[in-house]
Amino acid sequence: MKIRSHLMILVLGAVLPLFAFSAAMTTIFWREQRRSVEERFLERVRAMTNALDRELDGQIEVLSVLAQSELLRSAKIKEFYEHIKRIREGERSWRTFIVPDHSGQQLINVAFPFGAPLPALPMDGATVKRVVTTGQFAVSPLFKDPTTNNFAAAILLPVKLDETVTHVLAAVIENSSWLDFLARFPVARDTTMTLLDQNGLIVAQTLNNASWVGRYPASVLLENSRHTIEAAYPSVGLEGQDFYTAHSRSKLSGWTVATGVPQNAVERGLRDSMLAMAAGATAALLLAVGLALLFGRQIARSVSGLTRFAHALTDGKPAEPMAFSNVAEVNEVAEAFEAARTERHFRESALRRSEEKFRALTSHAPVGIFLTDLKGDCIFVNQSWCAMAGLSAEQAQGQGWRNAIHPEDCERVLAQWDTAIRRRFPFRCEYRFLRPDGSVSWLQASAVELSDLDDSAIGHIGTVSNITELKLAEEALRGSEDQLRRQAQELEQQLIASGRLVSLGEVTASMAHEFNNPLGIVMGFVQELIIETDGSDPRYQSLKIIDEETKRCQRIIQELLQFARPGNSELSLTNIREVIDKTVAMVKNHLFKQQIESTVEMDENLPRIYADYRQLEQVLLNLYLNAIDAMPNGGKLTVKVTLDPQVELAKQMVITVADSGIGIEKEDLQKIFQPFFTAKKRRGLGLGLSICQRIIKNHGGRIEVQSELGKGTTFAIYLDLQRTPDSADRVEPTATQRV
Repeated sequence: MKIRSHLMILVLGAVLPLFAFSAAMTTIFWREQRRSVEERFLERVRAMTNALDRELDGQIEVLSVLAQSELLRSAKIKEFYEHIKRIREGERSWRTFIVPDHSGQQLINVAFPFGAPLPALPMDGATVKRVVTTGQFAVSPLFKDPTTNNFAAAILLPVKLDETVTHVLAAVIENSSWLDFLARFPVARDTTMTLLDQNGLIVAQTLNNASWVGRYPASVLLENSRHTIEAAYPSVGLEGQDFYTAHSRSKLSGWTVATGVPQNAVERGLRDSMLAMAAGATAALLLAVGLALLFGRQIARSVSGLTRFAHALTDGKPAEPMAFSNVAEVNEVAEAFEAARTERHFRESALRRSEEKFRALTSHAPVGIFLTDLKGDCIFVNQSWCAMAGLSAEQAQGQGWRNAIHPEDCERVLAQWDTAIRRRFPFRCEYRFLRPDGSVSWLQASAVELSDLDDSAIGHIGTVSNITELKLAEEALRGSEDQLRRQAQELEQQLIASGRLVSLGEVTASMAHEFNNPLGIVMGFVQELIIETDGSDPRYQSLKIIDEETKRCQRIIQELLQFARPGNSELSLTNIREVIDKTVAMVKNHLFKQQIESTVEMDENLPRIYADYRQLEQVLLNLYLNAIDAMPNGGKLTVKVTLDPQVELAKQMVITVADSGIGIEKEDLQKIFQPFFTAKKRRGLGLGLSICQRIIKNHGGRIEVQSELGKGTTFAIYLDLQRTPDSADRVEPTATQRV
């Protein structure tokens, strides 16, 4: 075994377990850190919610004292008005103070002189009515005060006299006061605090408050605040920022306090911790490698031989024989490899310089050549460049060369060019020239900084090459790749379907008998219980449900059996008109219940055809029931039978079943006949249409489908009028029948 194999086995044996353990611990640590951060956010919003409740309790206590005022109870409204004005001077958060009576009519509004006409209540009248009805305080949703055109909310408290609500006290607090409330909490610079009312509207927000107050917050916060009392989760802010968000709802007011911290700020600390763990894991891995090398002394002879070989390679001398020695030989290997590395580095540097010179010569060959100054303004272009751009050398001077760039590419190209000049990076870009005659060509441009003999930058030199034909070839190749990919996907679906059919044929044949026997016993007992149970008995409906479900199970088993072991078609002369009339009559009750109008149109003198009467009934019933399922709110079912006018001498009969239902998705139409595929069906295994297709193929025909979402679906069955029992016997069996 070679030295590389020995070292690989030793290192892998020591490293892989540590690597797996490190990865597992890193994942666990990350999750725990995330959970800890989310818990801290929750604790913060809980504390803010408690502070909000305390703020509201303080306001309610003031209102409770005012509610006990003898001035109000003795109907001294003017004196109470003056008393309120004095108190309002101390309550700076109050925009105004309103006293409506139990009907919602304002009696006092300190924003207006006493006795002046008062407008309608600014807040929601339903809130006032709820306070009067329940006799409990309430905090109104956010509203816009028509007198100031500012957003505000009100705290309302009922005034009771002999257990009857006579008045309501309402302290109106503007958005600025709620914003001051949020600002009292110390948070990080980029943290956003948001206060939402009961309806989810923003009452105040520390980030761009004027732009977002009175509007709904980001959808993630809105949905979570409506469905959970408190939670922490990632979200996207109103201005597109990625946040870690936490919210908590106040039990007192129904308002919600939310905080959002930029994900980068949170994950920065997590990443630092992860890096520390990664460093520890790296140290452990290095220790494992060292131990592995320590136990690799048995290959010291090979290492010594490799050392002599390395010296020989460096000096150009033949290698000496390998011999065993002590650990010092490892140092010899290191010294030899270092010498080889130094030599190789020197040679690689020389080769790299040579390659750079060669690349400069080949990259700036006389195709389209341009020179610019340090600012990127053009000072020279050659004739090839002028021919590509359709501009003269004078027109290209300065920033005139930009006029040749296609308008759709101009912004992107100029941004890359300006960045390359500013950061002194090489410039490479693909874009288009739009010549004055309207022709378009694809170009590949490259440029580098141009230096003088002292290596001082003096400008830029670059080339442009016409790659229009290459672009056209790429488009053609991309189209071929897409076509091959679609064909591969179709083949994969066919293989999956074949595998399902094989499994189904093996399983259902062995299980059908075992399922049918107990189902028959259950159905017998249930039907006996239904007969013996009175219709008014509460258990009667349960027994009916059991009976229906067991029958549905029996139908599913029969459907599986029929699909796995299809029966032979027994062809006989069949009157299609009789088949259509009978099958439509069989679903008449379903059509009536679904309020579906049915129409049957058949050509006169339709010929008889050789077909299996029972199997055609099965196909048509399946199509009718699918159409009924597609029209849950009613519609129109149309059945037509015609002789195909597009076929010479009308050798085909066409049966169409059309509905005005919900339609089928475009991407589902190609899979509609695949076994086990369902397109928004409420029940069944997805075998009905597959069985229908197989039956029609066994009759020498085909079935097609057309559908448009919202307008309905049409199935067309094409049957060969010249098919006879003898010709049917010569038909190759299908893949399902061979299974």
